[in-house]
Amino acid sequence: MEVTGRAGLGAALSWMDRPRSAAPVEDLLAYGKVVAAFHAQRTVIPLRYGCLCRDRDQVLTLLEAGRGRFQPLLAELAGCVEMGVRALLPAGTKEEAASQPKAPPSRLACAARAKASEHPGLAYLSARRGNHERGAQQGRAGGDWPSRCRAALAGLFVRSLSQGPVPAQGAEDDHQLLSMYFLVPRPWVGAFRLTFAAYSREENVKLLLSGPWPPYSFAAPSQDYGR
Repeated sequence: MEVTGRAGLGAALSWMDRPRSAAPVEDLLAYGKVVAAFHAQRTVIPLRYGCLCRDRDQVLTLLEAGRGRFQPLLAELAGCVEMGVRALLPAGTKEEAASQPKAPPSRLACAARAKASEHPGLAYLSARRGNHERGAQQGRAGGDWPSRCRAALAGLFVRSLSQGPVPAQGAEDDHQLLSMYFLVPRPWVGAFRLTFAAYSREENVKLLLSGPWPPYSFAAPSQDYGR
């Protein structure tokens, strides 16, 4: 392995005889250890295993051409780690779907009810209030877990993104796996863990926290991901 640089940026690279269709597990583990070692000492943009360049000159060209993108990203990643949260969400059954609250009435429906009432103003406000309460209950029931998670951890991360849901492998029932990733300043990791532990006790879904890791999920400019 060697380190080369240009335009104020550095790149760690190693050589291989020819590309492999599938990397051996030991190569993946070794790659992860190298990234973690650099990440412990400085700010890195950790590329996924298998990012290949033809030769050293192509690496240097990449650094020079990407300077305008890499430097702002390095500034954002400076001093941060990645924390991961996974949620095992139960898939809704037909019985559960049948028991869900009906869709709340529209404004027109509320107005129609109010018109038929002896007290139209009070009837309209009551119908609209019930509308908002049903919407809040549906949100709490599990439809917007990523938003609840972000709200619970607000102030403890710089950026976040989510992936999924996808079918969970190995689950006995039909469950879905939803993953979230948080870019967290190193000094806040302890507070992040404590806050997550308290939040996880309030949720009805199975949650798993992992990290800290090098910021693999954030190795792209922020405009490419939702905050």
